[in-house]
Amino acid sequence: MVITKTTPKKILDKLPFPISGRAKAYRDPVFVAGDSPVTLDVNTDLGRNAIDGFIINDGAGIFNIEISDDGANWSNEFRLNNGETLQLTNVNIDSIKLTWLTNSSYRALFI
Repeated sequence: MVITKTTPKKILDKLPFPISGRAKAYRDPVFVAGDSPVTLDVNTDLGRNAIDGFIINDGAGIFNIEISDDGANWSNEFRLNNGETLQLTNVNIDSIKLTWLTNSSYRALFI
C-alpha cells in the first residue's frame, strides 16, 4: 500500500483498463462512541472495489481505520489524529472500518 498525495486523474491515467467514473462520499460530522465501529461498504455502494480514496479527520478527536480488500479480512489499524488525512492510492478497497477513540468527525471519498 502506498500512502501519498495525488489526484484521481493521475491514478486513472496509470491504469491499464478503464473503470467506472462513479465515486462514493461518506461523512459523519459527529462521530461518537455509539457510532463505532462503522463499516463503510465501498464495494456495495460503488458496485466494485475502489482503487483510490481518502479519509479526513475533521474533528477534535482520534479514530482508527482498517482496510479490507474482501470485506472479511482487515489490515492493521491506522490512527488518524485531528486534522490528518489518509490518502489511499492504488489500493484494492472493499470496505473501510472506522473505530472511535475520542469524539471526532470525518469525511471520506472513494473512486
